[in-house]
Amino acid sequence: MKRHHQRICGRAYATLERRKPWCFPWAWRKREFGRWLLIGLALLLASGFPIHTPRFATAEQAEAHVVVISIDGLMPDYYRNPDRYGLKIPTLRRLRNEGAFADAVIGVYPSVTYPSHTAIVTGARPRDHGIYFNRIFEEPTAPQTGRWYWWASAIRSDTLWAAARRAGRRTAAISWPVTVEAEIEHNIPEIFDPRAAQGGPPAWALVAQHARPAGLVEEILQAVGKPDALEDDDLRVEAAGYLLTRFRPHLLLVHLIQLDGVQHRTGPHSKEA
Repeated sequence: MKRHHQRICGRAYATLERRKPWCFPWAWRKREFGRWLLIGLALLLASGFPIHTPRFATAEQAEAHVVVISIDGLMPDYYRNPDRYGLKIPTLRRLRNEGAFADAVIGVYPSVTYPSHTAIVTGARPRDHGIYFNRIFEEPTAPQTGRWYWWASAIRSDTLWAAARRAGRRTAAISWPVTVEAEIEHNIPEIFDPRAAQGGPPAWALVAQHARPAGLVEEILQAVGKPDALEDDDLRVEAAGYLLTRFRPHLLLVHLIQLDGVQHRTGPHSKEA
């Protein structure tokens, strides 16, 4: 599993770079039930994206598009045994049946959202890519800001979007962790004000402030007809569709978060989840 995962990720990265496939040194820790599941590799295999780069690529192959979707909190049992939980999930069923899927997740340590998602786009261990936890460590005696690793400048390893940019490929991202001010052409980063629960600004306003290019959030909200919301996964999916059809990115990263949030509140396998 580990070697297979390394080989696939290395080749996908190499395709963006147009160079010989290579693999990263992964430091994975096996878990029977992952906190989240990356569906991107299944999409990669099921969508026809060329894992092996032909020596003489056709124009269609050169314009291949990769969509990586992370469903935060999705455990393998949800898509392996959906009937047990009364889940319809037709898209995930089709990916499972016609594509590729995993029985378990081999994750980095610590296996929390921000280090994990940064490992996905760098192929590096947290000790190397520099994102050690969700929140930035603050001395207990210092003022507590509650800041997370939002800014891409904290990443110390090369990223997929940087490789795509060097290869002249278009990039986009929606709610992907650690992407504020990343070199992503169309980027709606994940960021929020820890004070929001105490009367701070709404999350969408802060996201819009850091989106690139300026005005992208407002453009999408107007296009999908939801001018007042940016905090549910349905809108994130609609936004992803808008970016795909309007800007045709070669690499699109999408992070869906509601399932994880619900499970934190009500527990795994709960009715709400």
